[in-house]
Amino acid sequence: MVRTRGASNQGSSRNTSAGIELAACYPTANGSSLGSDLIVTAVQILLVEDEGLIRMMTAEALQDEGFEVVEAFNGDEAVKLLDGPEHFDVLLTDVRMPGSLDGVEVALHARQRYPAIPIVVTSGYAADLVARLSVLDPSAVLIGKPYGIAKMVEALKRLTKHL
Repeated sequence: MVRTRGASNQGSSRNTSAGIELAACYPTANGSSLGSDLIVTAVQILLVEDEGLIRMMTAEALQDEGFEVVEAFNGDEAVKLLDGPEHFDVLLTDVRMPGSLDGVEVALHARQRYPAIPIVVTSGYAADLVARLSVLDPSAVLIGKPYGIAKMVEALKRLTKHL
């Protein structure tokens, strides 16, 4: 998944196996080709997962699909990254993890920083989770664990198709 931006700073996304190489070939809305002022960037995901193997496999699969992934081990680390200079297009977070913040608290913090950021929450424990997530507007997508990578990629592509 790549995002293209021209001088007008309006982005358009293109799903393509060739990614960056083909992005410049797409015409703009007025029929002209995207010019040399084109900046092509991958959709950047903040992945928050304390289980190392799950984090590593998810990050690798998402990178294979063209996403840029920044990893955080827990909620505290995620909040530091959210408050830093990097911009994130999507938050993908587990709920239960070590540290002082769980995934729902990270999601709330992300929405304060990026009000429209798409959020995907994963958890193997759904008790009271739906109620806690109901305060997010727009709502978060909840995917139960264990999840298939294909299902995760599909959800992320659907959430980022307008970026």
